[in-house]
Amino acid sequence: DGGLAAAVQAHPTVTGVDRQSLSIYDRAGNVIFADDAVAGAGLARPYIPIRFGRAFYLDWPGTSSVSFTDLYLTAVEKQAPMAYVVVAHTNDTSGATGQVQVTVNGTAVGTPTSTTFGVATTTIGPFELPGAHMDTV
Repeated sequence: DGGLAAAVQAHPTVTGVDRQSLSIYDRAGNVIFADDAVAGAGLARPYIPIRFGRAFYLDWPGTSSVSFTDLYLTAVEKQAPMAYVVVAHTNDTSGATGQVQVTVNGTAVGTPTSTTFGVATTTIGPFELPGAHMDTV
């Protein structure tokens, strides 16, 4: 249709300098992909989702099982080769022991993380996602 599909341009009115950025547009003229001209690195669009979880540890699911038990499940379409997970964990009994393990398609990722009496977070990854682009993982 002859409309603008992609552009590399300077945005001095945004950054105060002639810093170039790359933008890709949809048919309606909306920016659907752009690098961050202000910071000079990373994505400006699309916005990456930010998820929130329960903050009060007594609201978290738990188990007293002696073997690993799934407490959360998800399925995502693979859009990037790598992923990471941030897990908040605790034991609600002083002196108790426990572990957290992340699995992808039934395969453990990394090594189990020990939990303690006290709230902590652990970042697991980055780890490789199996499958082809847009496969459900």
